[in-house]
Amino acid sequence: FTLELDKIAVKGKKEGVNIFTVLPLEDPEHQASKVAHNIMLDMYRTKKWDKAVRMCEQLKGHFGGRMDDYYNMMMDRVEEYRHKQLPKDWDGTFVATTYIKYAPGPEKNSVVSVRFDLKATDAMVKP
Repeated sequence: FTLELDKIAVKGKKEGVNIFTVLPLEDPEHQASKVAHNIMLDMYRTKKWDKAVRMCEQLKGHFGGRMDDYYNMMMDRVEEYRHKQLPKDWDGTFVATTYIKYAPGPEKNSVVSVRFDLKATDAMVKP
């Protein structure tokens, strides 16, 4: 099944797009966890920071623990956003500020990195 992760605008773009991940449906409880996850995203997008953080904490361990790093990242982001002056019409879009080419050649291979440097990103994809 799919799980919405974020709404992100890459560097140079103003409009965000929703991004998703695919998880195996291993446990019937995952459906209830998906509902809770979507509520957490709604709390985040409506700037209900405390509720979003509480839900992230509660969701850790769900989905076989596969999403725990994501929930930690979202809690870090909330802490950062608590101190930022976000626009009144902010819709939860995360604007990435780093855009890098990760492979030589004519292909237009690109990756957006917001929390890692190139060495750390490369280490994540190498077998």
